[in-house]
Amino acid sequence: MKEIQIIQYKWAGKWGPFHVKVLCDECDLTETTIRSVVEKEYADHDISFETRPWLDNWYKVIWRGGWHAPIVLINGKIVSQGEFLPAEKLRKELNKVL
Repeated sequence: MKEIQIIQYKWAGKWGPFHVKVLCDECDLTETTIRSVVEKEYADHDISFETRPWLDNWYKVIWRGGWHAPIVLINGKIVSQGEFLPAEKLRKELNKVL
C-alpha cells in the first residue's frame, strides 16, 4: 500500500516582525474536512495529515506556486489553494494517488 502525505498550510504564523492575527475560516473548514474524510473513508490507507502555519513556512511552498492559504499538498503537489477544499475534490485527488 502506498503512503500518502497531506500537508495543509494555514493562514497563521509569524515571520520577522509580521504576525498573523486574523483567523482563516476557509483554513479551519478545510482542516476539518480533511480530517473527517481521511478518518472515516480512508482509515484503511496509510495517510498522514499535518497542518503548518503558512507564514512560518512560506518559502517551502511559494516556489511551487503556493501563494494563498489554505494551501493543500498531497505528496508534494498543490491540489488546492486560496479557498475551501470540498470533500469531493479531496476524494478525487486521493483516488488519483492510491
